[in-house]
Amino acid sequence: MAIWWARGAAVNEKIYIVGVTSPPSGPPNYPLEAWEVYHETTNEWQVIAGFRNAPKYNVHILAFDGELYVQGIK
Repeated sequence: MAIWWARGAAVNEKIYIVGVTSPPSGPPNYPLEAWEVYHETTNEWQVIAGFRNAPKYNVHILAFDGELYVQGIK
């Protein structure tokens, strides 16, 4: 599935991706519909249920020192 305005970070053999699943019609201030993690060891993608239907935030994710950080700016 294509993800628009995607952002990503990798930590502890996992890749985290956030974005939208349909083409955005405006600036990147939209509900992030796609929150997924890829597990390198199992070669599988999974939806991160706790972040589904997030409010309209400009979200940044980054990995630092073995931890994943998510910052939302409204």
